[in-house]
Amino acid sequence: MLSRAELGKIARNQQQLLQRLRLQAPPWREPHHKQHDNTPPAALSAHSNDAVTYCQRLIDYFWPAFLHYRTADGCRAYYPGYASIYGATNDGIEGVSRTLPLWAAYSSSPLAEPQLAQAMLTTLRETLLNGTNPAHRYYWGTISDKSTLICEAADIALALWLARTSLWPQFNTAQQQQILNWLKQVPGKATADNNWHLFVAQVDAVVSALDPQHQFSSVARLQRLNTFYLGDGCYRDGADGAVDLYNAWGFHYHFFWLSQILPQHDFSTQQQHLLQYCDWFQHLFTEQGTVLYGRSLCYRFAMPAPLLIRACCKPTAEHQAIAVSTLLRTWQFFVKNNGLTKGRPSQGVFDDDEYWLDPYSGPASGFWGCRSLVLFYALSPQLSWQHTALLPLPLQTAALQLTTQAGVITKAANSQLVTLQLPAQKQPLSASAPASGNKVKTRLKSLLYACSCRPAHNLQKMGQTEFSSDLRQYQPYRRNT
Repeated sequence: MLSRAELGKIARNQQQLLQRLRLQAPPWREPHHKQHDNTPPAALSAHSNDAVTYCQRLIDYFWPAFLHYRTADGCRAYYPGYASIYGATNDGIEGVSRTLPLWAAYSSSPLAEPQLAQAMLTTLRETLLNGTNPAHRYYWGTISDKSTLICEAADIALALWLARTSLWPQFNTAQQQQILNWLKQVPGKATADNNWHLFVAQVDAVVSALDPQHQFSSVARLQRLNTFYLGDGCYRDGADGAVDLYNAWGFHYHFFWLSQILPQHDFSTQQQHLLQYCDWFQHLFTEQGTVLYGRSLCYRFAMPAPLLIRACCKPTAEHQAIAVSTLLRTWQFFVKNNGLTKGRPSQGVFDDDEYWLDPYSGPASGFWGCRSLVLFYALSPQLSWQHTALLPLPLQTAALQLTTQAGVITKAANSQLVTLQLPAQKQPLSASAPASGNKVKTRLKSLLYACSCRPAHNLQKMGQTEFSSDLRQYQPYRRNT
């Protein structure tokens, strides 16, 4: 028997699903292609040494698809794909919020095509005005304790800050206040005691940077995050959380932006942590794959993020070369292996694969993988990417063994294979995922609840301790043999 709360959730989710079906555009077709988009343009799968041209091609892939799936008012972008646990409205908001920083970074870059940059700024302006307007029919909503909007507001605030020079003056005083009032709902809200503290701090920082009357009030959250630090640049994701790849795009990425938005605040300790992290993390990349472990594997394209940040914080020719090399080869490898589809990053490691998709991830969640592209364009005024020579990956031909808080990294001499041995666990952090025999029941429940009811498959939490750059454990055929 379903409880009243469950019935209410089902009713809300089904209503959101009906709205999505009414607003969602038909499947996107790439320009000049007759068939439905399943693969990106051939140029994106090609091996190239020109990072600037390659990244422009990625923009040229993502932007028209975004315009296609974006609703007319700009408050949602309903990409097709597997739903999250949060319902269709949240999935649609993610389609906008998680892409806005990319458009903002690109439009502010000297590498941008001027006409395209202006189109992105126009879109950003419309989206921000409509999404933050309580009177608008598709208003993003009131932000309550532990709301997913806290997470999305962090990206929305970052996009506003990245485009502040060209975009913020376009709003009149009342419009600026409207946007700030929506963002001001975030500081002080309760969150999970983990990386979510960074979402609140980032919003708080942007508001304080744009509103002279607002005082940054998230110092205690930053102090709490410091208690999660273990060493070698590694943070636990909460007091009892694991150390996994989320460090790259879920901790160091936000700490960097906080240091840029709040230059009056001392983030030197976090910068030292970043440098320590990159010293070992840079060895997880090869030209034929990267070491993947932990949760949110669909964000794999974001892995080079800390190395791009290091090239900014400690600029040397070597650091810049490593940053560009890992960025380019990571994108090329995963794109070649069906990493892009339907105008978005695929929902898995190889192609859309629900097995490796966390329940909280929806069709557009994987755009967090574009955080590496956000940094590429945001840092382009300071770093001349177009004049950077590439390095072969992995970074050395000699044998390598590094012991870190994350685990032991090993590479044999003249080998292209890198392995990471995680510290031994006394017991798995969570039980194994339900057996495949429950698939039908899970599908039916998902249809009833109009959201994801799939289990999580996190090999790290299920007790696996060895991971390698060949990624064979994530290949679909491995599960069926």
